[in-house]
Amino acid sequence: MTDTLAIPSTDTPSTDIPPNGADRTLPRLVRDTLPVALDVAIEVAKLNGVCIRPIEMRRLDTHTGQSEPFDIPCGTTQEAKCPPCAKRNQQLRRAQCREGWHLDHEPVAEPQPSTDDQKWLIEFRADVQAKRDEAERNGEEVADWDEAITGIDAEINAAGMRGNVLGPVLWII
Repeated sequence: MTDTLAIPSTDTPSTDIPPNGADRTLPRLVRDTLPVALDVAIEVAKLNGVCIRPIEMRRLDTHTGQSEPFDIPCGTTQEAKCPPCAKRNQQLRRAQCREGWHLDHEPVAEPQPSTDDQKWLIEFRADVQAKRDEAERNGEEVADWDEAITGIDAEINAAGMRGNVLGPVLWII
């Protein structure tokens, strides 16, 4: 006595509508030939370069107390685990090598020397600041001086200098 599998008959005309995978009346053989939804989702993610093993994190809003979940890429470097993340990391490593991240010593990025115009602007701002401070000591109105200093600060930044002449300022209210 031999056991044979019952193969669905092909006598019925085929339709373009795929069978419902949740329909338990379908024979097991037909259900097993249907693609698994998770496998299809993974393939679509791979085609679009999206991580297939995201790590779920939670963000807490300290004002309302609500937390919301969000996903971050797994960041693996092994293509067997997550091909999109491995490809992204490989591209990052290539870019880092092109930029010199693998060098034995750090490249030195020193600021450019200041020009005479930049030096003059800093000296001019110091003179205006001294006049403003003197006016404040004498009890005079300093709003015009503050406006002038703000304009000079804008010129200093436009002249190719970065930062603030006063350094890091802590505003205490």
